[in-house]
Amino acid sequence: MDAIKLINLFNRLLSSNVLITRKHNRLVAVTAGAFRNFFVLLLIISSTEYFLVAQFDVFKTVILYKPDVSIASSVVMYMAFMAVQLPMIISDLKNRTMVTELCQRVLQIDQDLVTCFPGLAQRRCQYWWIKLELVQLTCVSIILTRRAVEMSILLSGTFGIAIVGRVLLECLLQLRLLFGQLLVEILSSQFDTLRRLAIPRENLHKMVYFLDELIELKMLVSRAFGVQLLCGIGTTCLTCSVLTYVLLIDIQLGGFDDDDIFWDCFNVTYNASNLLLLFLLCYRHDVIDDREQEFKNAIKSLQYEATEEHSEDYLNFLDLINLKLMTESPKITACGLFTVNLQVFYNVFAAIVTYIMILFQFRDFEK
Repeated sequence: MDAIKLINLFNRLLSSNVLITRKHNRLVAVTAGAFRNFFVLLLIISSTEYFLVAQFDVFKTVILYKPDVSIASSVVMYMAFMAVQLPMIISDLKNRTMVTELCQRVLQIDQDLVTCFPGLAQRRCQYWWIKLELVQLTCVSIILTRRAVEMSILLSGTFGIAIVGRVLLECLLQLRLLFGQLLVEILSSQFDTLRRLAIPRENLHKMVYFLDELIELKMLVSRAFGVQLLCGIGTTCLTCSVLTYVLLIDIQLGGFDDDDIFWDCFNVTYNASNLLLLFLLCYRHDVIDDREQEFKNAIKSLQYEATEEHSEDYLNFLDLINLKLMTESPKITACGLFTVNLQVFYNVFAAIVTYIMILFQFRDFEK
């Protein structure tokens, strides 16, 4: 199963604390590598911040004696990104049991579906969006690491190490978001499997059980990945704002330098890549709500197919189910602050434009 291989891959990439193994001829989710991931990431964060502090006097001198909004905003972007790293890895360690329980219950739903519906042919989900994003993230990280090595040769070794550390942390942040997105896609696939079933009258209570279980798993995803979603969306907004501003300033000052045209074009691509990853993250969280609503509509349609031949108990049961389905299900949120859906992407895009305008206003004070 591709989902199991991807979950185990994320564990090896220090992005999840869950491993799917086979025990007594059954698939079981176990907590694995939680402290390994925590201490390795803590080492990377500490090393990056240490070498960043070593360059603080250089940054202070440049900002005080040659005020420049581009440099100042880049430093703020870097510091804000580093500030959210420790809360995220602490959240990962704290929620490791919750994520393991989430994966175990997802596996249990698959097993229960096969037991309840022996002839069920589940649609094989390839998760190709996840795989494509992994390839894209790998390519971007390799190019950024190469750039950091070049900067360490031109400037100083400590500065290059700090940049390499930031590249690694950004890659791991995106990987954690992708792991959460993978679990959302698995739940979305299960909603779709249930929707495609011809709901038999005698198994209606089981379908309601599956619906309640999947809604609870959505709540678990929200609790387990809320901090990552909040920090990831916030840092993406800030990074895209600053990079777009710097690119616009370069264009305003006469275009890209011929000697550095590759890196200027890469910055454009990197910015677009961040926006694409954010769009896919929000879109896939939007899809699960649509699949859930489609499944609810399939259950609601049973009431219209009911006739007087059905028992009164069955008709009353349908009425109770419809009342239950009328209540709005909880959404996946970022620490309860906002629902993660496409509207978030539109709001972030608007915020990026707003921040760029603010940076241009600050630039007027330089003149």
